[in-house]
Amino acid sequence: MGLNVSTAFKVWLRRKLLPLVVRENPSKFLLWVTNFAADFQLPLLTTLVPTYSAGSGTPTFTRATTAYVKDFEDVWRQVPSGAARFEGARVVRNGVGKSETLTAGAGWSVSNVTSVQDATAPDGTLTAWTITATAGGGSILRAQNNAVIGDSTLSSMWIRRKTGTGNISMYYGSGGTNVLPVQPSATWQRMTDAIRTADAINNYFGWSLNTNGDAIEVWHPQGEIVSGASNQAPGEYVSVGVLSDPYHGAGVDGIKYFTTENGNSVASNVVTEATGAAIPDATLKGYLAEGQRQNRCIHAQDFTNAAWVSGGGGIAVTPNTAVAPDGTTTADTLTASGANGTLIQDLGVVASAAKAGGLYLKRKTGTGNIDLTLDGGSTWTTVAVTSSWLLLEKTQTLADEDFGIRIVTSGDAVYAWTAQVETAAFLSSPIPTTTAAVTRNADVLTYASSGNLLGTAGTVYVECCWKAGGAGTGMVCNATTNRGYVFRSGLTLQQYDGTSSVNGPSVLATQPTLQKQAGSWGGSSMVSASAGVLGTPGSFDGDMNADANFTIGWRGAGVGGESHLFGSIRNVRVWTQALPDATLQSMTT
Repeated sequence: MGLNVSTAFKVWLRRKLLPLVVRENPSKFLLWVTNFAADFQLPLLTTLVPTYSAGSGTPTFTRATTAYVKDFEDVWRQVPSGAARFEGARVVRNGVGKSETLTAGAGWSVSNVTSVQDATAPDGTLTAWTITATAGGGSILRAQNNAVIGDSTLSSMWIRRKTGTGNISMYYGSGGTNVLPVQPSATWQRMTDAIRTADAINNYFGWSLNTNGDAIEVWHPQGEIVSGASNQAPGEYVSVGVLSDPYHGAGVDGIKYFTTENGNSVASNVVTEATGAAIPDATLKGYLAEGQRQNRCIHAQDFTNAAWVSGGGGIAVTPNTAVAPDGTTTADTLTASGANGTLIQDLGVVASAAKAGGLYLKRKTGTGNIDLTLDGGSTWTTVAVTSSWLLLEKTQTLADEDFGIRIVTSGDAVYAWTAQVETAAFLSSPIPTTTAAVTRNADVLTYASSGNLLGTAGTVYVECCWKAGGAGTGMVCNATTNRGYVFRSGLTLQQYDGTSSVNGPSVLATQPTLQKQAGSWGGSSMVSASAGVLGTPGSFDGDMNADANFTIGWRGAGVGGESHLFGSIRNVRVWTQALPDATLQSMTT
């Protein structure tokens, strides 16, 4: 349930103290009391779990595909199916399954060793494992399966020598064929291996004891991806196989988000742990909610594939020559062999609709124009390619899209990564493909209404930003009946009670920075506020017909298309009473 504050005290605070401070209007104290009195408080910076909920705080989240999220260093990180995305946070994922049960029954490959949990760990608990060699060349290892080919990975664990003086080694890499000799001391140390580039999906990690009878004590093994990170020391330990849903807050075991940078360092394979600097508040944009989208470009990250046809003066492709926006060395170099060199993929004929096509580009050499096409070269749009990675796109309504790039000046070159064509007015987060189109499913997040939200009266506050326009992008809404407590209809903040819609203040078509939004309903009126501007109150029919669940980041009666925010949302607050108009203005300023 989060913060342990009695319901009786919160009711007293709302009924007695809140009207007093509203009347006196000391803004900072007002906002503190208002937030404290909320029946549902959901920061959504690193976890789906509310800090306080008068009703159930258990989140329900689904997305049955992998997806990408940008971290605090602007690097795209892939997260697994079912894992929520928190934009701007730092993510650590431990790929070592059953990280606290080091036995063959838990998936570890054990050879010529015994493994017993009987040692005092660095935190004082009896949770460390004693690994004892029963013959020369004893080993214990397992696959860490969170990496893809090309990722920079490393492993770490706490270790100390118990008995013997023989050589101890760490296994790492494909099949556990790489060995790093280590000499653990008689005191606990967190040790790490060398950073390596994953050459297989299953990269093994473990230890070998060369001498019969030697023993070590180990604790908290971890394998993680550090591609593109400025600090490539191991991050904080994240358990696997210990907690239950939602695990560390993201809905998938072994993955955790942080609001601080990595403060750890490494010297001679020994990790020194420290808390890093706080990530700026403006960077922590919160939970990323996107609808279902499909990338129809095949071989989206391999411009050498025959699906990409060179034309005009020709484009030469050199694969895997630069660090891509996801931190891996998977970006290709495209060089114009002659004037107006093109590279185009025929995507076939589908229904006529708004299409968006684009790719990540960065200038390598030259200053000539770089153009994009969606109609096979009938029309070209010049895009502004710089020395930094940018997602550059164009939109067009058509049925027969053929997407490609033109480098106008012979000899000019760009780096390119992840071409994408979607049936939409704008592109979403990266969707890699190989031999076929790939669909990324929608992010669907809901919470129970009972105790947290009332259909007859209430207030909602959110902070959010979004990619681009949309017909009806949800912020906080009913899960099935399409009622909207706060949502955006085009360029207007809106509420809908099933009978009438109330238009609030205008909002920006594209809002890359967080903007504060709020709405209240009760009695016979509804009203919303945005960025300190109060909308015109409208008629309320007396009941929003609250569903059993309410949504965050999407609007009910459909989970795909533009009903999703296609942006980030954080600091959700819900009250089971309509707060005064002045409070809505104050909290959104």
